[in-house]
Amino acid sequence: MTFADTMDKENSNDIQLNTRESRTLGHLLMLCVKQATRRGGLHCGMTTCAQLLKTDHNSVMYCVLPSGCEQLSMQIHHTLIKAFCNEKNIPIFLVKDEQYLSTLIRKVSAKSRRCRVKGNAEDMNCVLVQYPGKGISKFDKELVEHYNRYMKNGMPVPAVDVPV
Repeated sequence: MTFADTMDKENSNDIQLNTRESRTLGHLLMLCVKQATRRGGLHCGMTTCAQLLKTDHNSVMYCVLPSGCEQLSMQIHHTLIKAFCNEKNIPIFLVKDEQYLSTLIRKVSAKSRRCRVKGNAEDMNCVLVQYPGKGISKFDKELVEHYNRYMKNGMPVPAVDVPV
């Protein structure tokens, strides 16, 4: 069984990396985005994400935003999205380069016909990951634990590199 085959299983316990410490935040985010893309729980684009937050924010597991946005209008959108997510206790992860995230989603979508991305898969200005129907994976749990550790210590979540 290959790594790609095991990722298709929603809650596969067969996947283990060498040690828990070796999983960087960026690597965990990559694994979780892959899983969400495969199960159809990924929403891309500012409009699609805003609609989901407005109608069903309880279904959102976490939000991914690019950290280096140059456009003033996108900075305003991000500020509003961050405020809403903070108010509703939705974890927010920042990525250093939205192109990495875009490339990752395109690669995962190209490998499988079952992949479903809701919204505009080319718009990485906001990405939301919904809770899966069958329970969250160990990678999702670990990613949220990292987030909670940062928040507990009063540190902002750093902008991460997402490996492709």
